[in-house]
Amino acid sequence: MDGKTLAEVAQTAGITPDQARYWASLCGGKPTRRGRIAYLTADLAARIVEMAPMINAGLTPKEAAATVARKPEQAQVSQPTMALAGPSAPNNPDLAGQVEGMRKAMLEMTTAFRDEALAIRATVERQAEEIRNLRTALLPPPALPIQTRKIEPWKPEPGPDPAEEMPWWRVAWLSLVNPAKLRRWDSA
Repeated sequence: MDGKTLAEVAQTAGITPDQARYWASLCGGKPTRRGRIAYLTADLAARIVEMAPMINAGLTPKEAAATVARKPEQAQVSQPTMALAGPSAPNNPDLAGQVEGMRKAMLEMTTAFRDEALAIRATVERQAEEIRNLRTALLPPPALPIQTRKIEPWKPEPGPDPAEEMPWWRVAWLSLVNPAKLRRWDSA
């Protein structure tokens, strides 16, 4: 056969055989099988190898297949480029006007944000002062220290001691025989 195997093409392009099969279908070709080995035509193999750097550069497989199909002899990797604003940018009055317009818009937004932040800060300070005033109005007045004095509960006056006027031998005798007579009674 004049083509290459699918595995060889995939290895040359640095991709998997499944990706090579998918890319071949995007290019409009189909691998032919002989036994257990799939073969690609030489033209299809060359297209797949050319598509690999384009896809690595950021193109989708579909876009790379379309590029290779349109210009197979001039297929090149197109690098995405971005115009830079600055001293190295080309003198394009339209671009310079757009950049100047964006700069002015950003300055206006910055001024608006700063003014808004100042207004918010003033509102917060005003509300904090109002809260302090309300707090002092709502709090009870400070309590004066209360001077406490000791209060003694009422007790009856003690009665006279019955053993006070008795001789010692009588106190001893009564404590053994009749201790009730030694108690303090109001009526005794």
